[in-house]
Amino acid sequence: CDRFLEYWNLVFNQFNQDTEGVLHPLKQTGIDTGSGLERVALLLQGVESVYETDQLKRIILEIEKLTGLEYEKNEKAPFRVLTDHSRSITFAISDGILPDKTGRGYVIRRIIRRAALFARKLNQREPFLYKLIPTVVDIYKDEYPEVKERELEIQKIVYGEEKLFLNTLEIGLNLLENQMETYKQKKETVFSGKELFKLYGTYGFPSEMMREILQENQLQFDDKGFDEEFEKDRALSRESWKGKKVSYLSGIDSKLPPTVFTGYESVNGKGIALLLIKGKELVSTLRVGDEGCIALSSSSFYGESGGQIGDTGFLITSNSTFQVIDTQKENDVVLHIGKVLKGEFLLNTEISTEVDDSKRNLLTYHHSGTHLLHGALRRVLGNHVSQKASLVSNEYLRFDFSHPSQMLDTEIQRVEDDVNLAIQNSIPVDVNVFGIEDAKKTGAIAFFEEKYGDRVRVVKMGEFSSEFCGGCHVKNTGEIGYFMILKESSPGAGNRRIEALCGEKVPEYFHSEFQILKNSVSDFNLKTKEIMQNTSLFITEDIPTPEEIQKIFKEKKSSGVSILRIKRKKLLEVLEDRKEILNKEKKNKEQILNKKLLTYADEIFASHKEVAGILFFHYKFIEVKMDALKELGDTLKNKYPNSVLFFVNSNGDSDALLFMAGKEAVKRKVNSGELLNKVSSILGGRGGGKPELAQGSSKEKNKYEEAINIILQELKSKE
Repeated sequence: CDRFLEYWNLVFNQFNQDTEGVLHPLKQTGIDTGSGLERVALLLQGVESVYETDQLKRIILEIEKLTGLEYEKNEKAPFRVLTDHSRSITFAISDGILPDKTGRGYVIRRIIRRAALFARKLNQREPFLYKLIPTVVDIYKDEYPEVKERELEIQKIVYGEEKLFLNTLEIGLNLLENQMETYKQKKETVFSGKELFKLYGTYGFPSEMMREILQENQLQFDDKGFDEEFEKDRALSRESWKGKKVSYLSGIDSKLPPTVFTGYESVNGKGIALLLIKGKELVSTLRVGDEGCIALSSSSFYGESGGQIGDTGFLITSNSTFQVIDTQKENDVVLHIGKVLKGEFLLNTEISTEVDDSKRNLLTYHHSGTHLLHGALRRVLGNHVSQKASLVSNEYLRFDFSHPSQMLDTEIQRVEDDVNLAIQNSIPVDVNVFGIEDAKKTGAIAFFEEKYGDRVRVVKMGEFSSEFCGGCHVKNTGEIGYFMILKESSPGAGNRRIEALCGEKVPEYFHSEFQILKNSVSDFNLKTKEIMQNTSLFITEDIPTPEEIQKIFKEKKSSGVSILRIKRKKLLEVLEDRKEILNKEKKNKEQILNKKLLTYADEIFASHKEVAGILFFHYKFIEVKMDALKELGDTLKNKYPNSVLFFVNSNGDSDALLFMAGKEAVKRKVNSGELLNKVSSILGGRGGGKPELAQGSSKEKNKYEEAINIILQELKSKE
């Protein structure tokens, strides 16, 4: 009736329910009030929702100002979603969580995309969410100064993500809306998984967003059909991608002029379409839905070469969009591989190039980091070190080099420190183009198995690195931010391999690793209290929070890598040492308990019943480990192969049940699982198992006599 508002609801955390439905009392109970600061603010300010409280109202007023629409006169949901999501995104990115394809980064990507969808409901067809960041920062900057420090960075990341997504949103949404109208006219309620996957696979429309839109329109998402199409496509992609790639590369006219690469100066550019390929055929037009590739006279897209993977992004004309999912290079011709999302592309027309700059930035960090790594290895290990292979991606870098033995931990640390020193010194990156002979005279490292033209690009980073290279690099080493070696290994005899991270990937790594460590320590402490019944082995060392990690990097810059690496190593050592102590203590206690349980054997045997030559043992225990009961059961059934055991382990409101049968009893068709099923209906429990062993639960504690009679009747039938 909306006359009452519940704002304080006490929840007492008391039990943990296992997979068998048994309730176990928690070692540590708690109370959750269900209240929160904003709910209290709502009451004190006398408003209808948290969105009308003073802080959030400021964001809504900014949305009104930017859109020209009034909150009270329009649907409120878009205003509220944008308000909530702008704040969530600001704090998440300030904590170092960036949009990504997996994990928590994908959650951030989904939030930004969902905001873009709701901005569209307010007639916003261009990036919008990023415009709200300054207002959010202004509200919270005093309590959370880190959001102010990273304001421009947050805006740039959100803008880039919105811009990337809006290219696919408009096309996919129009198609989805048209198809929904058809479904409504036919009065069908389940939207075909095949059609949904086409929107997802061909136009890049996110499945979770389609699901939400369908739900708003009272239509069901066909999960089964979508999953089937997804699996088919994945299998096809695995088989066909290599063939497609070869097909596209072999389709190049050898007379085609080299592509002029403009990507060193800008991620955006223009070029004339000189070649269109669909399948194995040269075509004059690529239409919506077509997969293929486009070669341009000039492009800002970097074609995979020199270890650096190809760029992704979009090719655009006034009414057409081509999504570039990979960029390759053959005979100096750059091939943009992907699919047409909208409109059509014609030969000899001008096309704009828009590279995904967030990915490109990470590529430059990792490429420049690779050069610094090579220089550091030569200084630490010797001039015999030379590059054998490399991979430069936006996720990490991989560098193979000549060296006869595994690197020592101290050598790895020295190399890492050397690279971070170069980053901390913010050295300008000088790029010059020389004739091949003049380039050699500079002393720059060259890989003479590589093919070089008459003109060579030399990339120099002060005294730290100088190499021949045609790849993309930072303007200043300080842009790399941080460098961290993940691992050192061997790809083959006489060579070593280093995998490393640069830029924001480093704080992300530590956020993830310390979160895993925090969970491990928490689990260990709970286990310790359960086994030791005290806190003597508790790990109480501080584990850095995301905010603390960010603060360390802000204050210590690239040297924060070494600080956090050492801190993590020490925590892991403490955890391993305590685990070893706990395991010893656990084994001691188990041995004592098992010896104690074995003293029950005579008492259990003394109370046995014999039915049709089968010995039936029944005993009730209180809060004993099930593993210990199974060990006791093994002892009894091995000693008496014609035995059947029924143990009850009382633990709080419900009991755990254990049935076991010896070899001879099993030969006589006694089945522990069937016995458990027979008594479950009476005891109000459930469970299952095999002839030799079955486990279950019981809630009816006063019906064991009735259950035993049923078991005896069942055993009697084995005569």
